[in-house]
Amino acid sequence: MIKLPASARLLTSALAMLLLDLAPAFADGDNAPAPATPEAAAKAATALLDCLSIPHDSSTDAVATYEAILRTAVPGAVFLDQAGWAARQAPSAASFYAGIDLAEDAAGTAVVSAIAPKSPAAATPLAPGDILLSVAPVGAPTTDGHAPISLAQARTLLANGTEAALVISYKTPSNAVPQTLTIDRIPAPALAIEDLPAAIGYVRLLSLSPDADAEASPLADALLAAIADWRNRDFIGTVLDLRGLSGPVAALPVVDAIAAALPARVPDAPLYTLTHRMVVDEVVSAPLGRAADPDAATFPMMVLVDATTDGAAERLAALFAHSLKSALLVGRPTAGNPLLSEAYPYPGNLAADRRVVLPSADLTFPDGATLDGLTPLAPDIPITDAALAEPLYEPDAETITFRARKKGTLEEEAVDRALRDRTRHDPYLRHATDILLGLRAFAR
Repeated sequence: MIKLPASARLLTSALAMLLLDLAPAFADGDNAPAPATPEAAAKAATALLDCLSIPHDSSTDAVATYEAILRTAVPGAVFLDQAGWAARQAPSAASFYAGIDLAEDAAGTAVVSAIAPKSPAAATPLAPGDILLSVAPVGAPTTDGHAPISLAQARTLLANGTEAALVISYKTPSNAVPQTLTIDRIPAPALAIEDLPAAIGYVRLLSLSPDADAEASPLADALLAAIADWRNRDFIGTVLDLRGLSGPVAALPVVDAIAAALPARVPDAPLYTLTHRMVVDEVVSAPLGRAADPDAATFPMMVLVDATTDGAAERLAALFAHSLKSALLVGRPTAGNPLLSEAYPYPGNLAADRRVVLPSADLTFPDGATLDGLTPLAPDIPITDAALAEPLYEPDAETITFRARKKGTLEEEAVDRALRDRTRHDPYLRHATDILLGLRAFAR
């Protein structure tokens, strides 16, 4: 078996396309040409090496050629081994909830950003700012708990499963010695609604997985009712949190119901057009966009996303970004899986334990943007590593006294401090609320 030097990889695309053209001759002979498929080109590659008497591993080279051709034709193609396929199939919507909100620092470490009132976590010493070291079901083996776990790991461990309680190891900002506690879990609500200081509405979707027998509308109705309530109470805007959220194809009616009820960028036009790649001329249009009323059309919404915003939640984020008015995406690029792709097994006996994910449809929005099923959504307001590590400004007592004297009241300073305390450990939420405060100041 031979191995090409790293510089030779630059020739992969050109050779792959050449092999695709020559595949009939090398794969099955000149007298009975086969279709120039990636599988035939993979066979052609090994046949060419045989003709040149170059030693090689037939099975490995065929798989490598097959994948090279697909990468050439579809640059965003995703290749999955057994572990990757299992992860893709695993349910990712939260099934249990302990009352712990998580954020990340610049290293991707899971940090507690908030504790829900009256939740199991509220009855423990766990507090915002604490760093998670391990999470495991009661009775399961745990790690030593000295190295912080990632945000993605923590979300998975806290959300999935049916255990009634978890053992959590953590450390506090003031004490590096690991602490351990047992915390109960309760069935997750579909969404958590909160009035933030400074008249900002906050809603976190915790599930986009409706039961098969349930109507698609209750979750959409609850979310839209919360937004309408904040608008009627003269709030300055809404933060919709889609971080860590996925959702299956069955949740797409919920997504459409939410989008169809909010002010559209182009009223009375389809919110998107879905064009299938595998079926010629098959085009599906979403429900028409709602005719915007003046008040709702100017009510700003910050939509929080990150690398774990996936599936139906990613489709919802795309609708907010490209079809709905007064919405901005804040955070990190999304997972790149808005339910517009399919996973295909490798042909024949090339590799029974691998699959390739290819786009199966295109989603076109009224602003001209197109989602191809593999490319992540780019936030309007990106949260960089520097932003995650940015210290929170804390005015000293003298500055607070000066402000109070100038304004004649401590009320506004108290609101500012309460908002800083709530968003202190969550840079995503802090940036979103800062934008809303800036919009309010500009409006004045």
